[in-house]
Amino acid sequence: NNILCDVRNYVSFRISNTIDAFRHNIQYIKGGIEVKKGFTMLEMIIVVCILSILFLLTIPNIQNVINIVDDKGCKALVKVVDAAIVEYKLQYDEYPTDILDLVNAGLLSEEQTQCSNNKTIIVSEGQAYVQ
Repeated sequence: NNILCDVRNYVSFRISNTIDAFRHNIQYIKGGIEVKKGFTMLEMIIVVCILSILFLLTIPNIQNVINIVDDKGCKALVKVVDAAIVEYKLQYDEYPTDILDLVNAGLLSEEQTQCSNNKTIIVSEGQAYVQ
């Protein structure tokens, strides 16, 4: 009976120690030295450096794509203004002298007189140009 109680106490003690070790995320090494599991500082620095390099490589590409989109949007807006010039010519039998003539005629809005990359659209000799 005593031996059974001792075995039960020993097993209970070992199980509680194991549960505590897992609970606190501690790994026991021979000799009784405790080592916490997790990333070392060097590993964290390496991961942060790799992520920083990837981020720095991505930024110029994103800016390049934004510039391409702005340029294509501006070209499309010039085509819209050209269509408004043709419509103005059909209505008034003359070409507009300025882009404000198209705005005043209701063929364009104020927002359509400037591209998203802050370039201004001008009308000259019946044609739209980006300035």
